[in-house]
Amino acid sequence: MDLRIRISKYPGTPEDRLLLSHTLDLLEQGSQKDRLTYTDFLTPAEQALITQQLSILHPVFFGGHPESERRICLYLPEYLTLEELSQDGPITAFRAAFSPREKLTHRDFLGSLMGCGIERSCIGDLFVREGFCDFFLTKAISPYVRQNLLSAGRVPVSVTEISLEDVVIPEKKSRILQDTVASLRLDSICSAAFRMSRERASAAIRAGKVSVNSLPCEKADRLLREGDAVSLRGSGKAVLDEIGGNTRKGRISITIRVLL
Repeated sequence: MDLRIRISKYPGTPEDRLLLSHTLDLLEQGSQKDRLTYTDFLTPAEQALITQQLSILHPVFFGGHPESERRICLYLPEYLTLEELSQDGPITAFRAAFSPREKLTHRDFLGSLMGCGIERSCIGDLFVREGFCDFFLTKAISPYVRQNLLSAGRVPVSVTEISLEDVVIPEKKSRILQDTVASLRLDSICSAAFRMSRERASAAIRAGKVSVNSLPCEKADRLLREGDAVSLRGSGKAVLDEIGGNTRKGRISITIRVLL
């Protein structure tokens, strides 16, 4: 089926279809002219949607760092590599320094950037540490941010551009759970990961509160595989790290990594 017809019939929201249509245009332009084309920053759910629906076009995602959550989708011509994009590409990085006595948060910096009139889609991941915040932006707005981001909340900040490699990424905290389940169904994995009954897990799935690999899933009987990530609204995210053998009682041993 033609991709444009497929997009027009996609049973998602109008916003989903608009995103897919816009991304399709950019990827096709890049492919036809063999040049770099790219979107603004996308959420994990938007990236998953593009991967699912436009996989035939081999979309590439880049967020400034391998662990970035918000990433741009791009057509990468054969003469370019992601390493070269890290040096001179569509993403820049900044460090906003402030007094270590102040306790600023992700919300403070995001609010200040958007208060400058910057669209959320132009802002990538932000990492707040003691005394500074590193963040990614689309290159086009870099000069504007350098001149206009003077504070976060009511705290003065000093903004400088840094290389992507110098961005400090906080270590993600997690805990490992080892359990056994009757099957690899989504409701069983949710029950084990989030410490709730299978009935409550099924109800949450039916209510649209659960996503698998960043896409909503309302099928409690969906079978999961190693590496699948499950999110439960209000409870967090867990990854099915390992599927082991069967126990004597016929249950399946699993290892789950719960992100804190």
